[in-house]
Amino acid sequence: MNSQTIPEKLLGVNWYVMMAIFGLMAMGIVILYSAGAPGGSLHPWASRQGILMIGMTATMLLVSTIDIHIWRQLSYWFYGIALVLLIAVAFFGIEVNGSKRWLDLGMTRLQPSEFMKIALILAMAQYYQSLSRAHVSSAFGIIGALSLILIPGLIVMKQPDLGTAGLTMMVGIGIMFLAGVSYKIFLAASGIFIAIIPFFWSQMHAYQRDRVLTFLEPERDPLGKAYHITQSKIAIGSGGLFGKGLFQGTQGHLKFLPERNTDFIFSTMSEELGMMGGLIVLSLYAVIIGWGLWVALSSRTHFVRLTASGLTLMIFLHVAINISMVVGLFPVVGIPLPLVSYGGSSLLTIMIALGVLFAASRGREQERL
Repeated sequence: MNSQTIPEKLLGVNWYVMMAIFGLMAMGIVILYSAGAPGGSLHPWASRQGILMIGMTATMLLVSTIDIHIWRQLSYWFYGIALVLLIAVAFFGIEVNGSKRWLDLGMTRLQPSEFMKIALILAMAQYYQSLSRAHVSSAFGIIGALSLILIPGLIVMKQPDLGTAGLTMMVGIGIMFLAGVSYKIFLAASGIFIAIIPFFWSQMHAYQRDRVLTFLEPERDPLGKAYHITQSKIAIGSGGLFGKGLFQGTQGHLKFLPERNTDFIFSTMSEELGMMGGLIVLSLYAVIIGWGLWVALSSRTHFVRLTASGLTLMIFLHVAINISMVVGLFPVVGIPLPLVSYGGSSLLTIMIALGVLFAASRGREQERL
């Protein structure tokens, strides 16, 4: 057990990673300030996000002081609570734009599907920690892991939130692969998935099918269903190497670019700061993701290794899907850019994940198999 005091734990965090985190949040505030109004404005996004970031940073540091063995003991409880909250959404959730994803807590709204991402990672890490290596690729081992993944995944898909459901299930399947499940099982599963694509297609909502068709053939409706991605590409391309300059973006300020403060914030940034601004952002993410991989590879226990790997994979997928989405390499699925996009639930999820990663980094030498 780690005997460090809380101040010692806080001083022991990797401050290079902290600087990367602060750098991304600072760039997010700047772009939200620029996107607020021509010439910049703290309202309606930058001031709120700044307050949220202060609170979430405190949350991350608090989470980082919790020893990793406590996270291991609470993993199934965390998963169970997240699952109950997901089910509660179906009965007591509020509906916004045709989707029922949030619980109204009075002063704020809670999106349980965000917390399920972390809960699933912890639960699967604990599952494989307690599972004999000989049973990892057995029918028993596969069914247990898929149950942990599919139950919340299907619930989230029904909300409907295809992007979050898909990302959550990708993380879970990634952990299965990292845990040592035979590649032959993945090949067989891929064949089955291809065979049942027509079923999933029939279960998708009309707007979800439109997103896929628009991704495959954007020129079919450039001023309609493909309008958003077309404007995103124009914004990114018009930024050039060094951008038009802060507060000088036209696509965002003239409201051609949709969701410029959330899903398409990278497009807003690229228009004003150019390719160099985008590369700075990607470099800061590379620092965080590289550090997460180092924590995973240097861990001495299966639980810490899979937890660190899963959390790092989750952050990577958020970044990769969001940026691929805004440049037209992936369908628009509503995945925000971590630490940069406006929003409370997604920011809280990423900060908790980073806090657990800090705890894993500190505890990787203390815990034993």
